[in-house]
Amino acid sequence: MDDSLKQTLAQEIKQASDMQSLNQIKVNYFGKNGIITKMNEQLKEMDDEHKKEYGVNLNNLKSYFLEMFTNRFNELN
Repeated sequence: MDDSLKQTLAQEIKQASDMQSLNQIKVNYFGKNGIITKMNEQLKEMDDEHKKEYGVNLNNLKSYFLEMFTNRFNELN
């Protein structure tokens, strides 16, 4: 998992100009066919050797998203 996804995520959230666009970003990442949702599904298919590291990175990405999302949500409210 590279930092370009984090950078893209941060940029998209910062550019959200209203609550509707911010919520759309959330759907794009966590919705049924969202990017992070699909990444989470890949975790199930990995061997134990890679699963732990990937899982830690994925959880860090989720935490980062939540922090960025919450900050932007508070700015827009």
